[in-house]
Amino acid sequence: MGIDNYMTPYEAAHRWKISYYKINRVLANRSYIQKDLDNKTLKYFQIPDSKRCYWVIHIRAMERWYGPEPKN
Repeated sequence: MGIDNYMTPYEAAHRWKISYYKINRVLANRSYIQKDLDNKTLKYFQIPDSKRCYWVIHIRAMERWYGPEPKN
């Protein structure tokens, strides 16, 4: 699980050719993403007393949610 296999939500949206909004909707569904959090294919950081979360997504999580990365 090298660092090159992790990406921000914006990079993931670009690589999978989908909107950031679609990824954000998945990230908002805690019951759906719990498996990825447990498997360490998804990580977030939240500053105490803040509502905003910062996410890092592994390629395996994106493949589970949206299938293989498009070639072009």
